[in-house]
Amino acid sequence: EGRGRARPYACFGPPAGALRYRWSRPRVMIVFDSIRAFALLSVPIALCTHHLHPLQLYVVGFVAGSAYVFFSAAEAGALPNVVAADDLSAAVSAQEVSASASGIVASPIGGVLFGLFHGLPFLADAVSFAGSAAALSAVRIRFDSSPHAERGRPLRSDVAAGLVGLWRPPVLPPVALPAGPFSWRSPW
Repeated sequence: EGRGRARPYACFGPPAGALRYRWSRPRVMIVFDSIRAFALLSVPIALCTHHLHPLQLYVVGFVAGSAYVFFSAAEAGALPNVVAADDLSAAVSAQEVSASASGIVASPIGGVLFGLFHGLPFLADAVSFAGSAAALSAVRIRFDSSPHAERGRPLRSDVAAGLVGLWRPPVLPPVALPAGPFSWRSPW
């Protein structure tokens, strides 16, 4: 799954990071979870109508991965506004544990669902993203505020500043450059 997100991150990561301060975070999270739901729902529909083409799987993977990039940028910016500063490290840890646990459990469950009907794992994902969008729509806590929002600056300035900041730590370039080619492998 991580390798499948390498291309979307390369294409949309810097602008998504810059836009997270300009767009409504709840709206971004709802819209991009909805996009993921519809993209994934197209696979079982195509299977049922006998019109699934391998190209559709690549497009769905890229669209869902791209939507994830924007969702995760908004989510990362929202968390400090939802959780008290003293609880932030515990909340981030809980998020990571949840993501790791779901990564471990998802493969066997996906295999069982795939065995029942090839489109069932895609349908389950689509339902989970639709449920997430619905749950986010019900949240009444304001998680949009950001002290860093500078809406008067051009987007390209924010993207450039983010890229410079990404490569500024002395340890990141020597680690990221050799690992870069391995992240570009196809997920299939």
